[in-house]
Amino acid sequence: MEKYHRDEKTPPLEDIAEKHMLMDEGRIRVLFHYAEGNLTRNSLEFFKPKGTNFITNDFRPEDCIEYQVMPRNSYLYTHNYGAVVVDTVL
Repeated sequence: MEKYHRDEKTPPLEDIAEKHMLMDEGRIRVLFHYAEGNLTRNSLEFFKPKGTNFITNDFRPEDCIEYQVMPRNSYLYTHNYGAVVVDTVL
């Protein structure tokens, strides 16, 4: 598990707080920081399809579960999930 300090320059719903690399289970879990006043936080969970080589496989959105908190300003943040996976593994 990796933990990161809060970067005040980045919105909390986009600022990674923890990465859990559960390689034996073939999954990676990314938790973001809590926004002020929120009881929940954004999270991503990536699954490696069985029998595949993760480095040579293209990222597929169906291999990801996303939980996204509804921001107070009513628009949703977008993420480059492929970059999150590559940065986590390499």
